[in-house]
Amino acid sequence: MFQSLHKLSERNWPPQATIFKGHTDGVSSFSLWGQDVITISRNRIGLTSLSKPADEDGHLRIMPQKLYLADNGAKNLSVLSSISILPFSRLFLVGTEDGYLRICC
Repeated sequence: MFQSLHKLSERNWPPQATIFKGHTDGVSSFSLWGQDVITISRNRIGLTSLSKPADEDGHLRIMPQKLYLADNGAKNLSVLSSISILPFSRLFLVGTEDGYLRICC
């Protein structure tokens, strides 16, 4: 066990973890899609790219936006609780605290 811990300490890990900033509330879920990270916080969805360079503070910026319904353009007032990318498509699925699943693009 000591040998495996010693090997881990010899690796060249980055000096600091990547910090994402942008949401004002806590992030309840996230999903990876290629080099992109999609996050959810309350009723907002955020997007950032892992391939972008960090800003001068060493942070990656998330651009949160409200989720809108397709039928009438109304804002989604439900709190989002989970997210999953649907494979082989440009769609993702979000779950809400009131029990709905929504397919988004």
